[in-house]
Amino acid sequence: MTVTLTGEDSPELRATTGVDPTALLLTQEPFRVTLFEQELRLGTVHIFSTRVVCVNAKEIHAALDARQGAGIEATLEAKDGRHFRFYKPDLWPDGNAPLVLSPWSLTGIEEPVDVGDEHGAAIGLDDLGRPRALT
Repeated sequence: MTVTLTGEDSPELRATTGVDPTALLLTQEPFRVTLFEQELRLGTVHIFSTRVVCVNAKEIHAALDARQGAGIEATLEAKDGRHFRFYKPDLWPDGNAPLVLSPWSLTGIEEPVDVGDEHGAAIGLDDLGRPRALT
């Protein structure tokens, strides 16, 4: 996943754009996707992964240190066979209920490896409202 930085710096941004894996939750509003030349507007979508690293961390941190981070693209990668998960928060009215992964179930398209295995465990919210794995 590639994100474009605004130039604002923070400890959270430094952690997210680091080389050590970290959990990531991004909110995209509005979320748009183009399929067959048609734009679909899906409203607010959360993008989540439990182990993310920034592929170009050194470049990002150097730009932030020089106060030239605006417009720089950070490349984020889910590690350990995990994937980014997308969900609509308005379709998850009970933040304490598990958010269970649904397979794509599309003919001829391979399912992500973490759907249904130990990485595909249901997620819920922690005390701060951040997604967490449920055991």
